[in-house]
Amino acid sequence: MPAQRMSAQGRLGWPLLAGAVMLLWLPPLWLAPQAQAQWRFWHRSQPYCIEPHGSDDCAKPTPAKPVPEKPPQKPEKPAPEVTFEPEPRTTAALGDQFVSVPQIMGDFGGYCGFRIIRVPVISTITTVINRPNNQPNPPINSGPILVLGLAESQTVVRQVVVCDPITSRAGSGFKVADNTSPKPTDRCFFTYNYFDSLRGEGGSVPRTVTVEPIQFGTVTTVVPGAIVTERPRNVHRELFGFEKTFLGGDASVELRLPLYQTDHDDDFNADDFGDLTVVTRYALINDRVTGNVFSIGLAVTAPTGPAINTFAGDINSTLIQPWFGYVRRSGNFYFQGIHALLFPTDSNDVSLLFNDLSTGYIMPMNGAAVAFVAPNFEVHITTPLEDNSSVVHVPDIVTLTGGVHIGLCQGRTLLSLGIATPVTGPRPMDVEGFVQLNFRF
Repeated sequence: MPAQRMSAQGRLGWPLLAGAVMLLWLPPLWLAPQAQAQWRFWHRSQPYCIEPHGSDDCAKPTPAKPVPEKPPQKPEKPAPEVTFEPEPRTTAALGDQFVSVPQIMGDFGGYCGFRIIRVPVISTITTVINRPNNQPNPPINSGPILVLGLAESQTVVRQVVVCDPITSRAGSGFKVADNTSPKPTDRCFFTYNYFDSLRGEGGSVPRTVTVEPIQFGTVTTVVPGAIVTERPRNVHRELFGFEKTFLGGDASVELRLPLYQTDHDDDFNADDFGDLTVVTRYALINDRVTGNVFSIGLAVTAPTGPAINTFAGDINSTLIQPWFGYVRRSGNFYFQGIHALLFPTDSNDVSLLFNDLSTGYIMPMNGAAVAFVAPNFEVHITTPLEDNSSVVHVPDIVTLTGGVHIGLCQGRTLLSLGIATPVTGPRPMDVEGFVQLNFRF
């Protein structure tokens, strides 16, 4: 029994002794990481040395060669980010160099229509009878003659042809160059026009004397002449409208709704709505950087207002008006023009050629209330293409317009004040004053 017990203990003792030695030699896994590092430092292998073991040179580890540091490199410049500038607005503040110039203010061409005016006059009828005394049938050379005269007066009406101003045309605002620009624009607008002493042409008929023979005498009738001078009248016009762009801002459609009042009450005058006008435009050139524009368009005026009463009958023309316009801008200076042909559908009406030129200078104010001020000067030339003076008449007219555009609320609201004066005769009016308010959105 004791021999067997000792044999078992011997078999178990050697493995236990080997395990203890390994635990002491290997870094114990059960130690903390810091303790494991310290254990590895004391049990690291020593370098080979031929000197005595106690030498300091052999005890110290060979230092590692220092790694040369790289010279600091300059930071690379970041690649520029690709940015896309937004497309410049075409209907915002006019102080912006990308925006169109102020609109053409305009003028009034001056229409008059020939009509018959009835003028009452006092005529005198004188009857003269030649008869000898006490002889019913006086022979020739029969002696003294008794002259009996009888005069009477009566009222008659003489017809005088005059050319009266057509206030329905003045109150319609059909001319394409009035308060507009060749550049398509998003806007709503209001215009007030005052025409002072709008006039046409007067007329007259001569004095007439007729002698009618009767038995033993004559009847003489004297009708005095009749004169109708120019009959000027003042006209007030209010015009409401809007314009909306499409096709990326290269095209637009505009609508004008006018109404007017006059200070006379006859067939050529009324307080009424004028003719409704639709204007279309398309910009063949629409440079949003320089502001230069070239556009074409068509204006159509429907006879929604009163007819024109003439001695040839009422005229209810639809007005067809093709046109083209342009804008040239150089810095703060600008020049623009609109040229149009007007064709009426009624042959008794008159065809016209309009040439309208405008120039000005934009002075930035950089204020919250007033963004800029732009003095403006215009020349308007109206030329009739045929002589329809028997019914409707328009003379050759040159009108000068001066005024100023004021950009309000960062230039979105445009207030325009102006005066137009004809400088050639016969002058269709004395002066025209107007106020235009455009809100661009």
